[in-house]
Formats: sequence, structure tokens, C-alpha cells
Amino acid sequence: MRPVLRPTLFFFLKLLRHLFAPVLIVALLATNLLSLTSSAFQAAASGLLAAASIPSVHSRTAKANLKKKQLIKATGSNIRKRTLRSAAVNVGSMAGEALPFVGWAVIVGATGYELKLACDNLNDVETLQSDFGIVDEVDPSERNAINRICDPSIPSEISELSQWAREIIEYSPEPIPAS
Repeated sequence: MRPVLRPTLFFFLKLLRHLFAPVLIVALLATNLLSLTSSAFQAAASGLLAAASIPSVHSRTAKANLKKKQLIKATGSNIRKRTLRSAAVNVGSMAGEALPFVGWAVIVGATGYELKLACDNLNDVETLQSDFGIVDEVDPSERNAINRICDPSIPSEISELSQWAREIIEYSPEPIPAS
């Protein structure tokens, strides 16, 4: 009579090792391939790691992108609002500009307000660029023109005023045609 083979612990461990190792290798290769090719799998794996309080590159990148999106959204909203106000002032001042004796004051006031809004837009764009680490090499003459327009020293005499206007025209990026 043949002896009955009883499964022993050693037998099960040997069987487990021979089955588990190849299955584990195939599973690891599959997850590596999926994490490189499928963004949905990568996001799901990142979510599982985040649920286990293990930070991942995907979660850190998502947080940084969220902050950038919020900054861009706020800056874009500010620029959009200022542009709409500038357009409203421009259209609204048209009737006042046609009035005799008062029109020049409306023109000066509307132009001053539009320049203020334009300078605020320039400052927002420069702040946004510096927050993202973008170094914008601005031509020194352009920087000088921006500073003269956005932070002017208002002259007190008429001759100084005409000189100041000539300097601004000289530093403008596009020449203004003489009429």
C-alpha cells in the first residue's frame, strides 16, 4: 500500500513561492506600465497613496497647479474688470468731450483714469510673471517710458508740461504721426 501524502507546511510554502513570485512580478510590471501610460491609473494610484497619507509627486504637483490656477484666475479677473471699466469710461466720456469749455476737463480726467487702469494692469502682469519666476527682459527705454507714465513727476509750469509731453512721445513704443 502506498503511503498517503499529507500536505505539509513546507509543501505549501514551496507551492506559494513558486506561484506568488511570478504573479507578483507580472503585477508589478503591469502597474509600472499603467502608471506610465494611463493618467487615470496614475491619478487613482495617487489617490490611494494620499488616502494612506503618503505624499506623491502627483499630489504635490496638483497642489502647486491649484495655487497657480487661483493666482492666474484672480489676476485675470482684476485685469478683466479694469478693462471693462476703462471701456465704460471711454464710451461714457464721449458725450462730455464734445461739450464746449468743459470737454477738455473730461478728456484729461478720462485719460488719467485710463492711464491709471493701464498701469494697474502692467503691475499685475509683472507681479504674475515674478510669482511664476518669469524674468521678462524689458528694454531700458521701454521701462523708462513705463515709469514716466505710471509714476510721473507732474510739472508745475507750462513749459515743463510741454517738455514732459515731448519726452513721453519720444519714449512711446510706436511713433505718433504728426498732423
